[in-house]
Amino acid sequence: MNWEMALNTAEAGTASSSPPDDLPTMISARDLQHQIFPPVSWVVKDMLPEGITLFAGKPKIGKSWLALQIGYGIALGGEVLGRPVEQGSVLYAALEDNDRRLKARMERIASPGSTWPDRLCFSTNWPRLDAGGLDQFQSWIDSKPDPRLLIVDTLATVRPTTGGRENQYQSDYNAIRGLHAFSPFRCPATVAQDNTLSIRPRRRIAVSVFSVQIGSRTRKTCCTVMSATSILPSAGSA
Repeated sequence: MNWEMALNTAEAGTASSSPPDDLPTMISARDLQHQIFPPVSWVVKDMLPEGITLFAGKPKIGKSWLALQIGYGIALGGEVLGRPVEQGSVLYAALEDNDRRLKARMERIASPGSTWPDRLCFSTNWPRLDAGGLDQFQSWIDSKPDPRLLIVDTLATVRPTTGGRENQYQSDYNAIRGLHAFSPFRCPATVAQDNTLSIRPRRRIAVSVFSVQIGSRTRKTCCTVMSATSILPSAGSA
């Protein structure tokens, strides 16, 4: 039954009631009160939880630099920004960069004379999620014994194509929902970067991510500050 037909039958009061067994899964408030959930698991303590994290903020404030530092630290093992991390494979889909620029950035964050980790892989050309990109992310995860982090920079470069401006929200939502399938069991964490002048228009897609980080740059220090504004329910929650 399509939407128009369902709406008409509901308004006319002629919609057939579903058998109890066909209703969606529900939980009572009392049962929810007594349910015990495991604590939040962190890929980077108090910064990057397992699941989907949206790095949002104005362009050119350092979101990509922060993502690169996190990815490099996890691939290298040891610690990230003073926080101990578990070593693992990282894919950085730097889809607004090129190899020359990535090398220049790596030379700035890596210790002089050090060997860069094989566990950190870059791609500057990835298809959109609805054009095979989602399957290819899955193939990379399956090819690694220890996938730990997937970075998508930026979300706009891989989100499904839309038929018009009015569909951008649905496209963003579908992109996040698709990436959410990897976390946390296949790949513990996914970071999606989002360039936006204001976080307000993007709040609508927050229901499909686990945490939102908003970036800002202080005038005095010119450093990027990523603040965890919220730890949100997983996809499908409201």
